[in-house]
Amino acid sequence: MIEVSPISKKYRKSNTLTLSRFDQSMGAPIVLGIVFFFILCLGAADVIRSTAMIAAIFMLLVAAVRFKVLRERIHLPFLALTLYVIMDGVSTFYAVSGKFALREFLKVFLAYLLSVILLATSPKKEETAGKRLLSILVVCTALGSLVSIDLISTRWISGAVTGVLGLFTESYADLDGLLENSRITSIFSNPNVFGGFTGLGILLSLELSESAASRRERCFFLAILSADALAFLLSNNRGALIFILIACLAYFLLKQKGSRIGVLLLLIESFVIAMAATAVVTKTSFEAYDGVRLIPLLALVIGAAVLCLVDSTVTGKLVLRLKDHEKKAMLVTGGLLALAVVFAAAALSLTGDTILARQQRFIRVAYPAAGSYSLAVETEGEALNVTVQSQNAQEAMLKEYNVLYSGSAYEASFDVPEDSRIVMFVFQAPEGAHLISASYDGRRIPLRYYLLPGAIADRLHSTSVFSNLIQRLVYFRDGFKLFRRSPVVGLGMGAFENAIKSVQSYYYETKYAHNHYFQTLLETGVVGLLLFLSLLYFSAAAVWKARKKHPYAPALGAALVFMAGQALTDIIFSAYAYLPVAFGTVAAIDLCCCDGTERPKLGKTAKTAVLGVSAACVVVYCVFLGGNMLAKKKVENMPAMNTLVEASRLDRFEWADYALPYVINAMSEDVDYNVRTQADAFAERLGTVNSNTIPVYLAEYYFRTGRTEAGIAMLEKYVDYVSSDQNAWQKAVDMLRAFAEDSDAFRSGAAELARRLETWNAENLGKIRLDDAASAFLAEYAAK
Repeated sequence: MIEVSPISKKYRKSNTLTLSRFDQSMGAPIVLGIVFFFILCLGAADVIRSTAMIAAIFMLLVAAVRFKVLRERIHLPFLALTLYVIMDGVSTFYAVSGKFALREFLKVFLAYLLSVILLATSPKKEETAGKRLLSILVVCTALGSLVSIDLISTRWISGAVTGVLGLFTESYADLDGLLENSRITSIFSNPNVFGGFTGLGILLSLELSESAASRRERCFFLAILSADALAFLLSNNRGALIFILIACLAYFLLKQKGSRIGVLLLLIESFVIAMAATAVVTKTSFEAYDGVRLIPLLALVIGAAVLCLVDSTVTGKLVLRLKDHEKKAMLVTGGLLALAVVFAAAALSLTGDTILARQQRFIRVAYPAAGSYSLAVETEGEALNVTVQSQNAQEAMLKEYNVLYSGSAYEASFDVPEDSRIVMFVFQAPEGAHLISASYDGRRIPLRYYLLPGAIADRLHSTSVFSNLIQRLVYFRDGFKLFRRSPVVGLGMGAFENAIKSVQSYYYETKYAHNHYFQTLLETGVVGLLLFLSLLYFSAAAVWKARKKHPYAPALGAALVFMAGQALTDIIFSAYAYLPVAFGTVAAIDLCCCDGTERPKLGKTAKTAVLGVSAACVVVYCVFLGGNMLAKKKVENMPAMNTLVEASRLDRFEWADYALPYVINAMSEDVDYNVRTQADAFAERLGTVNSNTIPVYLAEYYFRTGRTEAGIAMLEKYVDYVSSDQNAWQKAVDMLRAFAEDSDAFRSGAAELARRLETWNAENLGKIRLDDAASAFLAEYAAK
């Protein structure tokens, strides 16, 4: 017999609740969700310091006023979160770059502060507290979805939101909102982060819909589910799509048997409706924005309305009919799962002809074995050309292609090399064409997918799938080299971005390892990774224990699976827009899934200690952050030499940003003795910093002040720390040429630089190529 949760029973009996009752129960979460969204947006880089400072003060006040309530809500997940955040904060004091470390930690710091505020301000009644907290989070994600979709639609809503944000920050000016013919970038300008953001909204709104107390409330959360699902698909994040399917499976398994049929029906109908809306939007509105277009916003509104209608007229009745027929329910559940599998298979296999616009590049990929092949195409229209390219692992890393054929598609033949991993067909019709079919040696090349939106199909046939996989393996390999420098406590936050060029075998640009487990390992070492894993473990243990006791446990468990999975492939835990929702989810797990019986159990003294340590760390960090903000303000108000000295003393994190300008301004030979003494002291201190920019400025300072050996030493440090960067080598050699002199120190220094360049080129995959003048200069000294 199907079991219905207590909240669901209440919903069945109260379908006629008045709108005023709905307003009373949901008014506060809606307002707080909007406020939460705006605070989250103010986590952008240019205003995060002041946002974090205000949030810290508010958090300390709330924690003091609600101390007893907050203390009762401290359990193992919150303890693990606190220790994880503290470790991140501590790492900023020994990080290789305090500037990068501060920037990265402030995102974690603000998210933690918001999670504590959410935990402390939730109502005392457990059921109401959990519902309010989750409602705040999903209102936040829905607003992000609405604004992001409107960025490619009318821009009436998004314009109003960015206008308000523009009063505080310039980060949301001139948003594009779209990677043309590919995916939306969102208000946060990152589709992958946005996929994680909306994915959490989907999973949490699913449960809030299932456990709604009235029909109006259910429709409200269904509308949120529909908006987040549409935005999620429009973000076209392949990794997030895989992990949300796994998370939905976890949600289905964590639900009690009697309630699974309703969940499955809701998942299927919301997915189908979102896919249909996505197809319409990608077909009509995925070109460069050129004015108001109503379709994306209408797709969002109509999709939400259709989902509510289908749910009330079909799903609800079907669930009620199956309520007392467990065997039938199991059969329907199995049938729906089978139908979902069949649909997925059909979506990937049902293909047909396609229309190529004039000069359009139409790309499809295949994975043939090594050998000789002939291409066969059937078309209607003008001439059709094709370029056939292959990639092996090395070419994928370097983003290079091996052209196997280029010319008319009607007589194409090509040889696939032994080491090829992927082959790409690039079709192009100068005057447009109707491409009916294409194949190589009888193997069909899929063209148009009938059941998939065009943008999603194109992403499936992008070589970036292969290139990204190979590149991530390179990130992990190079990250491991950095980890070995400090395996226990790591190199501090921001270390990957700061130091990665020193270990690359070829040049690439990235701030993150694209795997948070690896990122944590090299930034905070084994200690930090164990703390992050303990956060996941204690949260998962709490969810598992509460899965049959609390109605929200399955959705929270699914959200945890989604977070843990996406952390394998994306930078979500380094994104200011994602972290507050993720940490808020952990706070919800602590609030809803922990009843005080977990082991090891935290007693009142231990909980008080956790809050005391947390508050003390917040205060200490605010003191240092205040010094950072005060230093910046002083220099902005009075950019004088003595102000730079004072600012460098005030700022623990970015002191080099004040010391270096002092040194640069003291490069002339006619400065007074006190300025020279201070500049030399700064230069000596800066020389100990592992930086990818500072050494080259110090080299110029030493050259200009007649200290050739010191200048050479700084150039050597510079090219060693950014050894994969061709521009850095060029800059270093240009500086040598500018300060060339006839001395043994200079000649030996130039020869050593030439030797290092030759060695790097011989030992690495990439190649550093200087301009003719720089190459001739080094060659001259290398020959001496």
